[in-house]
Amino acid sequence: MKPLFDRELVLVEEEDNDEWEAVADEIRQTMQLVAPAGPVAEFLLHVDGDRAWFRWSDEPFE
Repeated sequence: MKPLFDRELVLVEEEDNDEWEAVADEIRQTMQLVAPAGPVAEFLLHVDGDRAWFRWSDEPFE
């Protein structure tokens, strides 16, 4: 997974939205983010070394 997260960060910085969306979709298909109430509808997860940050929503992102 590390190469995928590394690529995602590069694409965010380059503002390459089309390729970034494909990588973000692959991350979301590979893993699931679960809140106390159950799986969330949509999330963004960034990992850089030993740091991670995320955003999630009960509704799919538009």
